[in-house]
Amino acid sequence: GGGGGGGGQPMQLSLAQLAPVLMLMAFSLLSPILFGERPQAWRLHPSSPWPLERQTLRMGVPYFVDDSFELFHSDGASLATAEGEVERQTLAKVRQRCRHERAQRQKMMEAAGHYQGQERTSMQEQAGRAHMRWCDELSRLEGLERSAGRR
Repeated sequence: GGGGGGGGQPMQLSLAQLAPVLMLMAFSLLSPILFGERPQAWRLHPSSPWPLERQTLRMGVPYFVDDSFELFHSDGASLATAEGEVERQTLAKVRQRCRHERAQRQKMMEAAGHYQGQERTSMQEQAGRAHMRWCDELSRLEGLERSAGRR
């Protein structure tokens, strides 16, 4: 006999074995709340979890947040940190795109160097007229950054 009464023990044993794993999972879920850490609460482009548009106070860079952003960034220091990161990431992205535009313009100039006369001149003029949207944006943002730094 005794086989029927022992049926509950393997279940208790498995729960006891799972307890450390469950505690780790609970701690990992609660640690952002307990220690004020939080996954990035904003994006540079809108998407479904981040539908609300804001602009950084210092440079006016647009970014998108979720509904809880203001709860986690209610104090000025926390908001300034988040917005500083928005501005740093935006500047890095725009610098990279500007470098690409400059490289494209340089390639056009080099290609023009393989021609002569009017064709070369025309290609050089076309390269010089190429719209440098990201480099223009970089100049604008760096100007804002300089003027914001003087405040």
